[in-house]
Amino acid sequence: MMGESLGDQMWHLLISLSEDHSARVMASLMAGSFFKHCISVWFHRNRCNYFVTVGRVSAIFCYPVKSCRWLSVERAWCTRLGISYKDVGDRQWMFVRPNNAFLSQRQEPKMSLITPNVDEEDCLQLEAPEMKPLRLPKKSKNQNKNIILCSVWGNEISGQDCGDEAATWICDYLQKDGYRMVYSGDNLEKRNVKPKQYSPIQNAQCVYQDSSPYHLLSQASIDDINSRINKEVTVYNFRPNILVEGCMAFDEDCWDEIRIGTNVTFHYIEPCSRCLLPSVEPNTGEKDPEMEPFKTLQSFRAPRGTKSPNFGIMISPNTEGWIQVGDPVYAFRK
Repeated sequence: MMGESLGDQMWHLLISLSEDHSARVMASLMAGSFFKHCISVWFHRNRCNYFVTVGRVSAIFCYPVKSCRWLSVERAWCTRLGISYKDVGDRQWMFVRPNNAFLSQRQEPKMSLITPNVDEEDCLQLEAPEMKPLRLPKKSKNQNKNIILCSVWGNEISGQDCGDEAATWICDYLQKDGYRMVYSGDNLEKRNVKPKQYSPIQNAQCVYQDSSPYHLLSQASIDDINSRINKEVTVYNFRPNILVEGCMAFDEDCWDEIRIGTNVTFHYIEPCSRCLLPSVEPNTGEKDPEMEPFKTLQSFRAPRGTKSPNFGIMISPNTEGWIQVGDPVYAFRK
């Protein structure tokens, strides 16, 4: 460094060393992050080699409108946001109250009688007792219009207002004022789901579901409840997306990773915490006066110090693909 003083030369040397140190620190952090990701993916893939057969799929359900009736399907496409049937997504529509919080059978048990159908004209049709059918387009033509901020269990999520016809329909059916209907188009933000640390999917999301895009339950768990109460409840009381048969009661509690068929895999999110909704009779829209099966579930399925029993599990997909009734179900146990 000709013409520079010794002090200037030392200054440039210190700057060079500082820059090299910062670069080394940044490179180390990036390498560490990449290494951690590779270990996570390797661990996930290798644990899949230890899956065991736990049962088979006995039923698949899609619920296009939150808290309304179901579509029972033999085969469905599993998307990252939930079951999809004929381009109709699970809980892609939702009724909301005047404060824009979601409306459910907890407030309006008669919602259990609102039946969805998917016709061949790209429409979702809703039917209810003594009501003319309500027809809604599967895909809104202008998805940036009439967007309102809604909430699901206190979590904010946007929805496109479905218009006055849908609002009038639900208000007339329930004989209440102020209810609206919203739709979650492809362009609207979804709600984040916290994934397991080892999951290769780090951006899991859901739409208007309670806490995750899929709910899985076993038939044996339903049978166990029926052995404890003086009435019969069915899968329709509990509203899962995937029903599994061939395992022991409550065995699903132990499934950390799940594979259905050959390609579609899921990871466990949390137990399904229950409220009084399963006590609504699906075929009459009336609440059970004895609060069953909730009361019995509460007696032996509520974690210590809580009042909400767990029944079934909430899961999120690692991969997308087709599943169908009869598919084998494999699990990696906790």
